[in-house]
Amino acid sequence: MAEPQPPWSYGTLKSVAAVLAETENGLTGREIDDLLARLNMSDPLPDATKRDRLAEAFVVRQNEDRSPKRVITFIVAAMEPVRYRDRPEFYAAPARGTPSRRRVGQRSTRTSRRCARSWTRRNL
Repeated sequence: MAEPQPPWSYGTLKSVAAVLAETENGLTGREIDDLLARLNMSDPLPDATKRDRLAEAFVVRQNEDRSPKRVITFIVAAMEPVRYRDRPEFYAAPARGTPSRRRVGQRSTRTSRRCARSWTRRNL
């Protein structure tokens, strides 16, 4: 039997909540309500921002369970493909000439691979 996973740090819980509650592509307030109810998680700050609501719900549940297991279950439920069947834009490939969604300062995959290869050569 596997050992239980140690609790996640507060910073990690806040970061996960921020990604899931992102304004443009994240969960809606209604989706958050539904998932919290479905997974029997409390909503300690129902009037707060989506990000804060999720972060606090994660903290409360993790403190009750002393494990991030329910937070992981929430993430898996939130990312179920069936939830996005009415949003085909998530599956469409970007048109040629469309700027990538890469963030400022983020390296391309090609650059990352090149850096990884050169690091490997230097350090092996």
